[in-house]
Amino acid sequence: MGESLRHVVLAIARSLAVLLFLAGSGAGASAQGYEYDSRLVYDLCSPDQVVSHQGGSVEWGHYRQYQTVNGRLTGPGTFLAAPWNTCLTKPDYTYLLWSGSGKAVFSLRGADDDGKASDGPGPWGDWVKVEGTGKRLDIPPALDGKQFIQCRINLGEGAYLSQVEIHKRMTLPDHPRIYLTPARIEAVKKRIAGDPEIKRIYDHYLNFMLNRSRTGEMREWNNTWIIGWWMTSVGVAWNLSQDPVLLEEARAQLARLATPWG
Repeated sequence: MGESLRHVVLAIARSLAVLLFLAGSGAGASAQGYEYDSRLVYDLCSPDQVVSHQGGSVEWGHYRQYQTVNGRLTGPGTFLAAPWNTCLTKPDYTYLLWSGSGKAVFSLRGADDDGKASDGPGPWGDWVKVEGTGKRLDIPPALDGKQFIQCRINLGEGAYLSQVEIHKRMTLPDHPRIYLTPARIEAVKKRIAGDPEIKRIYDHYLNFMLNRSRTGEMREWNNTWIIGWWMTSVGVAWNLSQDPVLLEEARAQLARLATPWG
């Protein structure tokens, strides 16, 4: 891991530690918010994406630096994809999207968590055929609420498939400040002031945030995951310290990023 990335990861970890303090009351986010798409992609670049097949053939793809060279399933045959554990108790599935040509029939089945430490699927439900024409097919409502989902693909003679995606809804809270209420901020400040060890960690965290913000180097990053957590960390640090350096960093980042909060 590069030195720069290591520092970012450390900042994220410290930010999450502070967020845990803020979440101490156990209050959840609003049920209303911004809706986004979440998906699992089977690009056929890894043998663990298909657990079995009868007939047909499988040609595995590969990754080449920043490029994905998809694999290919060729019919006639039946292919069973690996289950997707969404890690959600009530996922809301939306549609299935596939790339390829020829006759392809898709069926899905769902399962709840088995309730054991293994975190595996419980009894599977019946296969449900995904109806429709074209490459985007709506997932039947019967699958909603199932933590695990699995896809079965039947390809006709001469048909092939190079990618299949299962999509579900993901909802984000109305605004990140929902976690940063005045009461929680004051509670965290008191806890920092009253515990020397937490104060030492906080000072180290704040100094790192200020130094990185002053250099402006995080404005050169384009990795959305890292920048997303960086902005969370900036928000936490600003609310706790009110240092204008952090406010300027937030403004500079928002000026270059597209966000649902403007």
